[in-house]
Amino acid sequence: MTKLECLIVDDDELKRDRIKQTINGEVGEGNVRVTTVGSANETIDLLRATQYDLLVIDVNLPIRAGEPPSKEGGIKLLKQISRGTGGLIRPAFVVGVTAYPELAASALSEFSAHGWALLTYSPESSVWENALANHCQHIYSYKAKLDSASKAHGADICIVTALSETELEAVSKLPCGFKTVTHPLDQSRYFEGQISSTGRPLRIVATAASEMGNAATAVTASKVIALFRPKVCFLVGICAGIDADIGDLAIADFSLHYESGKYNEGEEGETIFLPQPRYQPASERLLEAVKRFKLDHGDKILGLPASWPADKPSKAPLVHFGPVASGAAVVENKEIVTNLKFRDRKLIALEMESYGFYLACRTSTQPKTEYVMIKAVCDKAKPPKMDKYQHYCAFLSANFTYQFLLAEAAIPGGLFS
Repeated sequence: MTKLECLIVDDDELKRDRIKQTINGEVGEGNVRVTTVGSANETIDLLRATQYDLLVIDVNLPIRAGEPPSKEGGIKLLKQISRGTGGLIRPAFVVGVTAYPELAASALSEFSAHGWALLTYSPESSVWENALANHCQHIYSYKAKLDSASKAHGADICIVTALSETELEAVSKLPCGFKTVTHPLDQSRYFEGQISSTGRPLRIVATAASEMGNAATAVTASKVIALFRPKVCFLVGICAGIDADIGDLAIADFSLHYESGKYNEGEEGETIFLPQPRYQPASERLLEAVKRFKLDHGDKILGLPASWPADKPSKAPLVHFGPVASGAAVVENKEIVTNLKFRDRKLIALEMESYGFYLACRTSTQPKTEYVMIKAVCDKAKPPKMDKYQHYCAFLSANFTYQFLLAEAAIPGGLFS
């Protein structure tokens, strides 16, 4: 429920109560939290701690509690608020009130310069009351729309890749009618399209990180979630296999950041690395849905390679669920792969983006997104490291994800119901 935060600054208790009654009467007492103080200094303390939706301030205001009102008290406070100095959090809207017409005339220019309203108060008149009520209604309606937008999902699906070429290219070729778009708040390139299903069409947005790696992918995932508020978010593309073979699909139930730890110096001056691996989990509901898809639609998975016209492994793709190692460097070293298995004997794959992606998704703001990594194994992280199957594996990852989405969209009570 939308709740306004209002601060009334006035040393006249009767006038303060009348203003409070007007605000409560317009938006409903249960929809507003009203705080009242009587001096500029008290206001400053509150503005350092709270973001107010509405500040109602008397022009003729004491600087300190217990002092007589100063004709410049309210204006001085407003100037400090407008400068943003002293750690003050600027209120969303400001309305001034004064019982003195001569003060209203002299202060009008200061209020008008910031787009703020100034009302002339009179206990016998309802003109100021009606004007304040209109301001409150406007502010409440505006905040309610913002609250509604923040709680609602925008896109149904977002797909993030590490590479524009190969990975995002494969996603863009899915039969979704993709068009290149930009967002008003971000000039990155996005592909936007629809997935036709038995229910309503599903809106899908896809983009690539600015570069490979956990950091860039975390930034991209955070932007995508903030801008498009997807219900589900996928990291797709290619990876190196550990237990999974070339042409298999690796789905990360956990992402292991294997490079975290501490460097120590040994007794003879040698460098010793003490690992402290960190894990980020996939979204449980989405992960279970993908597992269900594997069991129910194995024929669709086995049929994916037939649509690829170029080189591909001779074996049918297997789908592996398990922990995936994620680090900052491309690995082409048998010893590193062996050492990784000592960290977690169940590792199925190795790549560079899932930890940052999972961390960004898990710690995102409301409404929360479901998230998982689905990548296809294009090499074994050992020499010789070949690029032969990269395009095929990018195709396999993208199309597995697409087939899953089609199947999930048709399930009553599924992720998109």
